[in-house]
Amino acid sequence: FKDLVPISQVTVVSLVIVVPTSNPANSLREFVDWAKKQNRQITGAVSTRGASVDITMQALMKVAGVNAQTIPFRGGAEAVTTVLGGNTDFAGAVPAEVLPHVKAGRLRILAVCLKERDPVIPDVPTFREQGFDLSTFGAIRGVGAPKGTPDVVIDYLEAALKKITDDPEFHTVMKDIWHPVLYRDRNAFLQNMREGFDTYGKLISSLNIKLE
Repeated sequence: FKDLVPISQVTVVSLVIVVPTSNPANSLREFVDWAKKQNRQITGAVSTRGASVDITMQALMKVAGVNAQTIPFRGGAEAVTTVLGGNTDFAGAVPAEVLPHVKAGRLRILAVCLKERDPVIPDVPTFREQGFDLSTFGAIRGVGAPKGTPDVVIDYLEAALKKITDDPEFHTVMKDIWHPVLYRDRNAFLQNMREGFDTYGKLISSLNIKLE
């Protein structure tokens, strides 16, 4: 917030929890019930320690009362490969990392962690819809500039990005990579980032997550 000036939000990528299709759970509630019956600590693959996916998965397990340990990897692809191989019980991911495997019948998405359903996967209910009082801001993605960038440049870029995000061709390209177009102007973008920053900060504190 001190070094960058927000220009425009382009998209918000949701966070999902997935299990191998060999797991009997077809919903988040069923997965939690299954996990509590296991005579062990269950494990979940995440892309990076202390990043949004890890924070969200840890928070979910705390809210659900499940004895679970998240295991960080060197990115989402490696985390997804691990759950595909049956080496963890679940994984946290973004839709683009898991949808090809969902379509191939190898993974099942149980829930999405946003305030509302993700337009990319509208049939997948949120955590709250399934009885778990948790929502996070996903991965907010947009464009910013260094502090001190002239206003005329910021204005030009904001207008250009608005034009791009209104273009049907851009929507088609984003749909192909499973990213919804969720444009916000500079003020709304900054507000969304601040709210997300505060939400994740509270979760990091309550979960005692050490960012290294």
